[in-house]
Amino acid sequence: MTDASASGYGKPISDVTSLLDRAIMGNKDAMREMFQSFLPHGDVITKVEYLGVKGWGSFGRKSFGCLTSHRIARIEVGFFDELIYQEALIRDINCIVYYQPSRLSLYLVVLTIVLLAFVTFGLSLLLLFFINHIYYRLVKSGVVFSVKEGFSVYIFANRMRLEQVKAILDGFSHTRA
Repeated sequence: MTDASASGYGKPISDVTSLLDRAIMGNKDAMREMFQSFLPHGDVITKVEYLGVKGWGSFGRKSFGCLTSHRIARIEVGFFDELIYQEALIRDINCIVYYQPSRLSLYLVVLTIVLLAFVTFGLSLLLLFFINHIYYRLVKSGVVFSVKEGFSVYIFANRMRLEQVKAILDGFSHTRA
């Protein structure tokens, strides 16, 4: 449980597990509640998105991105409700780096598995059914917002959720303009 009310910010996050489950299912109100616990009163959330899992299933970190009228923020929730919150004021952001990894390394892994088939009498070919899923669990796309004093806000996403990252970027561009 995280109590953000002691610092004068929002209300405490209550019942993290069910709130997290609803947020993962795409419930925008649950995502807003997660972020509102950390934001000052009066900061209006304009965009909030679930961006996927970084890592392996229950052991991975669930990633969420948020854009408000004054901030860009992220929350990652890990194993046993580990929570990482990071934010930056929009006016302090110097540059943005958008990253989508090349598929070349995926193709090299597939080629290696195929070549191993000769040594393993074809058993390594069974990995081909899972390699795409495994690869994108470990290799993430996303955005880095570089802030003054060398601080950065990293928002990672699954490749299939890049549209949500682009929506946050579009909202950021409109807010900043």
